Amino acid sequence: MQTPQFTLRPSAAGLWVRCAGYATMAARFPELPGDNEVREEGIAGHWAAYEIGNGRPVPEGTIAPNGVELTEEILDGVAEYLTVLRSWGVPVYMESQVAIPSIHKECGGTVDAWSWDPVKRIMRVADLKLGYRPVDPFELWQLLAYVRGVLDYLQSIYGQFTEHFTVEMIIVQPRGYGHDTVKTWRVNSEKLIPYMHRLRTAAEHAIAFRDGEYSQKVGSEKGAYTAGPHCENCSAKGECATLQNASLQQMDVSGDHGALELTYDQAAAELRRLDRAIKVMEARQAGLEGKLEYGIKTENFIHRNFEISGGTGKLVWKEGQAAQAIALGKVLGHDIAKPLQALTPTQAKAKIPGTVLDAFTERKPGKLKLRRLADNHADKLFNQE
Repeated sequence: MQTPQFTLRPSAAGLWVRCAGYATMAARFPELPGDNEVREEGIAGHWAAYEIGNGRPVPEGTIAPNGVELTEEILDGVAEYLTVLRSWGVPVYMESQVAIPSIHKECGGTVDAWSWDPVKRIMRVADLKLGYRPVDPFELWQLLAYVRGVLDYLQSIYGQFTEHFTVEMIIVQPRGYGHDTVKTWRVNSEKLIPYMHRLRTAAEHAIAFRDGEYSQKVGSEKGAYTAGPHCENCSAKGECATLQNASLQQMDVSGDHGALELTYDQAAAELRRLDRAIKVMEARQAGLEGKLEYGIKTENFIHRNFEISGGTGKLVWKEGQAAQAIALGKVLGHDIAKPLQALTPTQAKAKIPGTVLDAFTERKPGKLKLRRLADNHADKLFNQE
């Protein structure tokens, strides 16, 4: 599937909504080539979901088009995702390319899955995340942009929607261990109007900055670049002076102060600031690491404090040799074949829906630990349908 090139992609909306300079910097400094196992596994998982969702089996061990082997864990996550999509009870459209002209003519991307239920008047947009960092659909700019793109498409067919409807934005994250793996933000479309306005404004500012018209739109060039935790996902994080300044401000402080006794409220407030500062510095750290890895690998850069080294890789059977190894093992009096075992509970329930298998399964409790709640956590109570 060939994806059209859009300057403002929903997958990066969390960046260009917060930083008008992002699109310009990302075009100038695209992501450096390097290993990104989780991202590649995500690409493979999306391919498998599309194939299985369209009736084409993908057994464990299949090599996806990007060269990643489909493991039991990845296929388990895909099964959970497809179970969610099937539960909608209406036709589901997967890997759909959408233009989003109502945000900007240069905005568009690929929606993982969406549906429109004309009877219940529910629009659903889902995104499969195979990363480990928990993602919350509440106020997630990526999903909000996809909702607008699906609505633009539906309006091109049915005309303007004059009545409000229900929107469900769903994140399926099988590897979000310790957290809910399926999270939904259900809201009336009327409440999304301010978000759509902000998306349009941010898109206009991003393109104006690229075209040298930002100051006349906003009144000043100041503030076009904004550093924060969102920088972690920016390909230009190793080249951004604003992020550099923000991270350096967190370091090299000394003084003669002694003990400090904090109230619990003060400790909570300081921890929130430290969390944000750490994310900013980690984003800058990741950018500099990427730059040095590229320099060492491709331009023979040498530094006494850094080198590229690899650990011992996973021991695997040579392609096509597993059966011969099993046969040899039997000759030597050993059975080295994997014993017959059930599919994982999630994969089994995808094949046998309902509650039939519930008596045979259990969910182990997660480890108790301090959990961070988002700044907008309280807003969720008032911004749901």
